[in-house]
Amino acid sequence: MLKKEANDVFLVDVIGECTAMSDKIDTSTNGTPNYKVMFELEDLNKNTISGTVWGKYAEQMSEYKKKGIQGRPIIILQFAKIKISRDQVSLCNSLFATKIFINEDISELNDYKESITDGDASRSLGITHLSSQNSHSIGDEFMKMSEHKQLDEIPDTNKECFCATVATIVGFEKDTNWYYNSCKSCNKKVDYEGGGRYWCIKCDSHVKSAPPRYKVTVSVEDDSGSASFVMFDREVFQAIQISTMDLKDKLLKDGKGDSFPEELEMLLERKCLFRIQISKYNLDQDWDKFTVVRLSDDEDLIKRFLDVNEVAQDNDVEVESTNNTNTPSTEKKKDPTPVICDNEDFIEG
Repeated sequence: MLKKEANDVFLVDVIGECTAMSDKIDTSTNGTPNYKVMFELEDLNKNTISGTVWGKYAEQMSEYKKKGIQGRPIIILQFAKIKISRDQVSLCNSLFATKIFINEDISELNDYKESITDGDASRSLGITHLSSQNSHSIGDEFMKMSEHKQLDEIPDTNKECFCATVATIVGFEKDTNWYYNSCKSCNKKVDYEGGGRYWCIKCDSHVKSAPPRYKVTVSVEDDSGSASFVMFDREVFQAIQISTMDLKDKLLKDGKGDSFPEELEMLLERKCLFRIQISKYNLDQDWDKFTVVRLSDDEDLIKRFLDVNEVAQDNDVEVESTNNTNTPSTEKKKDPTPVICDNEDFIEG
């Protein structure tokens, strides 16, 4: 629904699952009280949009969060404003018109909950806490908050950290399955016990339904060498726009069972900027497959990343995170918002 406000500002109705929410942040100035709450919504197609609400709307969200209710709430923002800043779209409240409905017993929210249950159902039930520190741009996570590495340098990393690298996807590890059955509560892999029952080690409980989620191991290459990266649900879905459940059903309908899907070959020959995690498991077990936590194929961001590293190499400077005082000043430029996929799955081994 669209509603026209003064000065040609259009208000929209938005519904989605709240995946992240900050505490109430005090922005009061000169004795005038004011507060904000930042949040992120995800729709049924796993598209996400961030937003900020102020004043009484921030109070409303904050009061809900204080209740400590488990799970991700479904939220309707009625008559919300669309904000576009540096080509990035976000939501905010109108001064008076906006209404917020959080997990209320109304038909739109109930229908949406049923769509999640009957559909992909591959979402975590946990809500991520956002702090005021989360206001950095996504590009900063590649440019400023990760150590910049070529592929041949990654295995020599001897500490837990995040690394950013540019590489091309050239193949798949097909001797491992391309998906895993997951726990609805925590997204972790579950073990099949028989009789349609699963066991989640993390939750220490039986699971009656275990929806599939992508876990695709890809081979990547750059000028320095090659490596194996593990891509999970968000990255793969973003690239091929087919949910794990739909792709699995399609294979069954075509009589191909659990064979490796041809649709995944859309990933091949893609040059991407990867943010990977060097985890404790990687170090302790000498495990050479690294989890991708962010992915972007934005050409401008990739070019700027490569340019920064070229400048660093010319000046014999190692580009790491913002904690490194040797970070070149060219790295501090703000980036255009790339098309980026975020992943919160961490399954080791």
